[in-house]
Amino acid sequence: MDLRVVKTLKNIENSFLSLIETKDLDNITVKELCENAMINKATFYAHYDGLYELIDHMEQKAIDEICEANRLNKEILKNPEDFLTNMMIIFKENNPANYFMNSSRSKIFSDKLLKRIRKDFYIEFPEFNNVEGFDFILSFVFYGLTGTLAGSIDDTDISIPAKRLGESISLIIRSSVRD
Repeated sequence: MDLRVVKTLKNIENSFLSLIETKDLDNITVKELCENAMINKATFYAHYDGLYELIDHMEQKAIDEICEANRLNKEILKNPEDFLTNMMIIFKENNPANYFMNSSRSKIFSDKLLKRIRKDFYIEFPEFNNVEGFDFILSFVFYGLTGTLAGSIDDTDISIPAKRLGESISLIIRSSVRD
């Protein structure tokens, strides 16, 4: 990809991120974004069909970063507390993810993230594909985690809720595999 295009796309993303720090997503316009990025509308529309395509791209980028930073592996079944603690830390440190979890798009973002985690989980653990009710359990745990994270990502100690949730998940996984 042409370096100028890479710089322009990065500039658009950075301008978007700076705007969502101070404004509600529903109040951001393409015109304002272009002014902030110091580009014209034609440049923006050369790369995106509209603001919602940019938002979708930014959500997907945040999801990819979350999943790359906290890869699923066999250790999650032995020690889910570490996985959950790491996930909470990632949410605290990933400003776009944190923003999307606390915006009008929180449900959309959560659903996209769950879809990706579910896909990655069943690739890593195909033995759970046929465990009756496990998909429900995975969804329940995920929405419990994201519900806990939404609106409460601050300087509080996350190790205790992660440990308690991890212990619960361990029990659920053991009983699911046994059944």
